[in-house]
Amino acid sequence: MPPEPLFFKSGERSLFGIFEPAITPCKCVAVICNAFEPEHVGCHRALKKLGERLTRLGIDVFRFDFAGMGDSSGDFGRMDMTQWQTDVNAAVDLARRRFRCRKVVLLGVRMGATMAALTCVSRGDIDVAVLWEPVLDGTTFVDDQRLVHNTPTPDGILLPPINANADGITEIVGLRFTDPLLAAFAETSLADLVWPPHTKVQVVTNMAGASSSRVAEMLAAQVVDLQHIHVKAPLVWIDHEQVPGAVLQAISEWVQQQL
Repeated sequence: MPPEPLFFKSGERSLFGIFEPAITPCKCVAVICNAFEPEHVGCHRALKKLGERLTRLGIDVFRFDFAGMGDSSGDFGRMDMTQWQTDVNAAVDLARRRFRCRKVVLLGVRMGATMAALTCVSRGDIDVAVLWEPVLDGTTFVDDQRLVHNTPTPDGILLPPINANADGITEIVGLRFTDPLLAAFAETSLADLVWPPHTKVQVVTNMAGASSSRVAEMLAAQVVDLQHIHVKAPLVWIDHEQVPGAVLQAISEWVQQQL
């Protein structure tokens, strides 16, 4: 069966998602949480290719866009972490109903991985989670976007300085951050999470430096059954032209081993 695009409800929001049924008899369903804007554009093709790999392994796949991003409804600047966690819960619940499969792999990239981790902890019923380069906290994500905003393009073009306007809106790389949203990001963190002991977690990192190592070490101290793998590969949320085949292979092989 071909992939099936659809819209589904998350609270008062309408979210866009794509169902991809397994090619071989289904073993479980993977719910894939895309990255946040503006990084989700670069991740799209890699997540599509990952979904194709998983369907060949007998795994149904459901990919979706968070509220205020991609093809989902809503204004990014008017969202909050509660809404985005509701989005993950709605996607998991819909995938279970649609595929009639109780076993769920929850997979996310960047802030999508951060939201996946928070949802795993709050729900307690997720069997397997894959966190691809999760962001340590919301402040780190906003700082990363500030860095991108303040870095000249290859053509030497520099975006206007970051300043809040009279309405309290701070525009960073085209995203409109309200003061409440910036505060919500500042309060979001993967620190001090209490994971369900039965959840198996794979952490995949690509970035060199202390930030990726710190996230992996923090999660290793929290999770009973965790695999951390570091793969040198293009950062798809920055380098849109390349699909990191080594990362997709590492994820799909590990997920298959958990079934």
